[in-house]
Amino acid sequence: GTVNTTFLVYVNNGGTINDTYNLTSASVPAGWTVTYRADGGVGNCSTTGAILTQTTVNAGANRLVCAIVTVPATTSGNAAPGTYPVDFIATSATNPAVTDTLRDAVTVATVRSVTLTPNNTQQTFPGGSVTYTHILTNLGNVAETMSFPAGFLTNSRAGWTAAAFQDDGDGVFTGGVDDAAAQAINTAPAIVLQPGAVNSTRVLYVRVFSPPGATAVDPANVTTLTATYNTTSTAVATDTTSVTDGLLLTKSQRTINCDGTPTVPPGTLSAAPIPAGPLTAPGRCLQYQIVGQNTTAASLNSVIINDNIPGSTTLNIAGAAACASVSTTAGTVTAPANGATGTISVNVGTMVTGSSVTIAFCVRIDP
Repeated sequence: GTVNTTFLVYVNNGGTINDTYNLTSASVPAGWTVTYRADGGVGNCSTTGAILTQTTVNAGANRLVCAIVTVPATTSGNAAPGTYPVDFIATSATNPAVTDTLRDAVTVATVRSVTLTPNNTQQTFPGGSVTYTHILTNLGNVAETMSFPAGFLTNSRAGWTAAAFQDDGDGVFTGGVDDAAAQAINTAPAIVLQPGAVNSTRVLYVRVFSPPGATAVDPANVTTLTATYNTTSTAVATDTTSVTDGLLLTKSQRTINCDGTPTVPPGTLSAAPIPAGPLTAPGRCLQYQIVGQNTTAASLNSVIINDNIPGSTTLNIAGAAACASVSTTAGTVTAPANGATGTISVNVGTMVTGSSVTIAFCVRIDP
């Protein structure tokens, strides 16, 4: 917030008649204010009275005036470190040629403060993932270059993994864009947070992945994101993720021709990563399949399954075969346009005990 600094200013009437003096100021930095007040009665401005724009002083006497300089908040951009002169001026109301100026100065110290908010809590399914949003904010009065040294992202539970990304600038997480390799914290451009209202914040995303074998009775996993500035100072946020048993998700992939016909040799749906080769070259296509199964003894209601189009790929809808659409065996699909990136969402609704849903879509690897 703002900070007030009070100066004791004595207006001296060295003339032979009583006079009234207008109180003004000059050399006031942008965003700062100067207010004159009467002393509160103690005689040292420890308390103050009414606001003064002028004061009357008897001949040969003086009057104490409290000059209050208000320095704006560090986040205003008008409180950079340094020493700033401020002029206090008293001018005779009867003879403007009678005037005097007292120059004082205010020194603004360096303030370093960066926050990373908020701490989050969500649930996911075994083998599922959740995306958390954090805001990195410079509350100080100097620019801060953020760094993310080794160990900046940790998980408290074995088998859990996480990845962190910078937003692309629109403040909204877009699958396939904000989680692309170019946006990864360690490869994206350095984060420099300016003081003030412009370029003082940055949106970060943390994607947390639960292991397929996780269960609801396991302790929650805590993912800790740490941003470092001024060499050793840190801003920290945590994301707590627990598992809800019941909906078992499995994801597999295979190579496929972009018209939906099988490749030669044919790709086989597998949870294992696809090795690099001619069939995974830029311009080629992949098919993904997600199977969700209700493994509980009760129905699951309001089931929605989301998946992001992977980074460095776009949705491929072509041909009359396996890539003809984003398909699902149950529910309704919401998906980006052909050739776009984003999130595929399937509103399955209610899944009775033992039921399953299969979702499939194709992507083209960026050329």
